[in-house]
Amino acid sequence: LTFSEDSGFNTTAFQHLEMAAVPWYQERFMKNVSLGSLYMLVTLRLLVYNLSRLNDFYLLENTLAILSNISPHAEQLHPYACQRLLAVMLTVTKKYAAYYDKLAQGQTGGAAAGGDGTQQQQQQQQ
Repeated sequence: LTFSEDSGFNTTAFQHLEMAAVPWYQERFMKNVSLGSLYMLVTLRLLVYNLSRLNDFYLLENTLAILSNISPHAEQLHPYACQRLLAVMLTVTKKYAAYYDKLAQGQTGGAAAGGDGTQQQQQQQQ
């Protein structure tokens, strides 16, 4: 999080530091990738892992803060970093829509159940 707050580091990572190959990144073979693209890929991977398994709010808050801090400096991203960024955004959007629908159904279901109870009480009084 500290490095992401330094605009000089972010600018240098995306514009000037490029790696010919990344043998330790096993998900995909990449050539000529900037340090900023790798930084974004690792942060996105951590975000997905947190959302799918850990559900740690503090980690979620920090990964989103990192992405927010580096996003103004992101340029010349590796195509795979762009692909992963869009995939994560799509996944998060789908999860948000599912939670929103679930919340809306819960509120509607609760009101309907209360309405049924009131109707039953009125019928019993008559």
